[in-house]
Amino acid sequence: MPTAGQIADFLDADVEACAQDWRDRSIAAPASLADAAPGTVAFLKAPRTSIVDRLGVCAPTIIIAPTGALVDAVELEARGVACVALVDNPRLAFANVVSAFFPREALRGVHPSAVVSPQATIGQRVSIGAHAWIGEAVIGDDTEIDAGVRIYDRVVIGSGVRVFANAILGADGFGYERNASGEPVKFPQIGGVVIEDDVEIGAGTCVDRGALSNTRVCRGAKIDNMVHVAHNVVVGEGTLIAANAVIAGSTVLGPGVWVGPSACVSNGLVVGAGASVSLGAVVTRDVPEGARVTGNFATDHARFMANLRKQSD
Repeated sequence: MPTAGQIADFLDADVEACAQDWRDRSIAAPASLADAAPGTVAFLKAPRTSIVDRLGVCAPTIIIAPTGALVDAVELEARGVACVALVDNPRLAFANVVSAFFPREALRGVHPSAVVSPQATIGQRVSIGAHAWIGEAVIGDDTEIDAGVRIYDRVVIGSGVRVFANAILGADGFGYERNASGEPVKFPQIGGVVIEDDVEIGAGTCVDRGALSNTRVCRGAKIDNMVHVAHNVVVGEGTLIAANAVIAGSTVLGPGVWVGPSACVSNGLVVGAGASVSLGAVVTRDVPEGARVTGNFATDHARFMANLRKQSD
């Protein structure tokens, strides 16, 4: 169990002491500010605000707050707060504290109801949940496969990956050509899926196999629930895709891209590094690096908002 002093040292934070013995106070768990209690650590995101005014019925022992927050040490100590750690990004700092001091302990091993192909290659300290189905796949060390996940043949998953319940990796992509009679003929879907290290794939998400080459989700990307990633898509390193988004076939999302909830990116496009696709946007053309697009059909965010203002005048 860490102390408030250890947490403050870990963050290298400027500390406003409220109690003389703040460094020795034990911290048992993280909590939200509204539900905090003695022995917890919580964070406050809003800058230039009174911390006392944001407390719930009870208060945490240590609060991680933004530089510039208003600290009334006497009132805070009376409420049970031992210290305030001031940092530039409290939400990020809180996440790092939870990861370092209160890590979630995964259950390791294969559930008796899971089906794993004898041809699968399973790394060390892997967790495979109830009723999961694993084909001729490769799964790296310290990866967690939740209940009901289906992983088809020719899927390669790296280390430290988390695949949440009922996700499907490696199903055929949607590729057809019409013959002379107008009937759809299935185009071969013989590629695979490569999921690199430290990726998260949300519940109910589908990542299709490539047609001839691989679909790839690069290191550190995070994909939310109910997302569709079509065949031959490349999801760049550290990219974030929110719930219910659709990434159509052969599209490339660069590193550090944000795709908002229910957005749709059409096939064969390139979304440049660091670009942002707003919620519900329908993207039909390439997006430059660092750009933000909004609307249906998506256009430059500032231009879209300016048009809205003109319409309301």
